[in-house]
Amino acid sequence: MVARAMLMALVLSGFSVNASASDDILPWCERQHPGDYELIEYCLGNQTQAMQSIDDLIDRASENAPIWEIHQRCEQRHSGEQGTDWALLQYCLENQAAAYERLYGRSPLTAE
Repeated sequence: MVARAMLMALVLSGFSVNASASDDILPWCERQHPGDYELIEYCLGNQTQAMQSIDDLIDRASENAPIWEIHQRCEQRHSGEQGTDWALLQYCLENQAAAYERLYGRSPLTAE
């Protein structure tokens, strides 16, 4: 109950997360840390924050920018039947985007 209230507080405080994805975070965290309510709560905050960071990054991307392909590849790696690991997805996106920028000297958020 506390974890659900925490998720609701995060959403109401300005997190503009995808509703169906945010609904999947609590069950995902419960599966990752069965019976450990402190870790479930930490996981919920961590995963929700990662999802928001991804949303913010994607909102800044132009159409046909390389970040969309990067996002698709990272999502395939870190999503499955059990749900999405938003923290690993964020880590993947940020590292791939940074490598792209080092290699090509431009942001992957803009189209060529």
